[in-house]
Amino acid sequence: MCEIMKVLPAVPLRGMVILPRMIVHFDISKPHSVHAVEEAMQKDEEIFLITLKNPNADMPEREDDVGVIAKIKQLIKMPNKIVRVLVEGMERAELQDIVEQENYYRMQVLRFDSEAEGEIMPQALEAMLLSMKETIRSY
Repeated sequence: MCEIMKVLPAVPLRGMVILPRMIVHFDISKPHSVHAVEEAMQKDEEIFLITLKNPNADMPEREDDVGVIAKIKQLIKMPNKIVRVLVEGMERAELQDIVEQENYYRMQVLRFDSEAEGEIMPQALEAMLLSMKETIRSY
């Protein structure tokens, strides 16, 4: 499986799981989440959404390891400093590290390349061939 590292603004979600190819909206009001969404809109509109397993936590922990890279489709500012975000899940990604925390969370993620799913890595292919040759010799 081909994997690529990315550093993206991130929004931790409580009680909501977003999967690839899902289009969903949610409301955010915490300042670090609002800043992350605004930063993503200024760049390439990609954001990392990670579901918190512990609903009382403010920041992802080590067990919160897999999330989704999403494309922001629409941003609506509502009364009382609430922002409604419409996103489309693009692909799964694994949390590697939290890079910095100024006004928002930036996370280093390991992107899973969906085109390479099901392909055999060259090292694994070579190992299988050696194993087959050894089996044939012993036969």
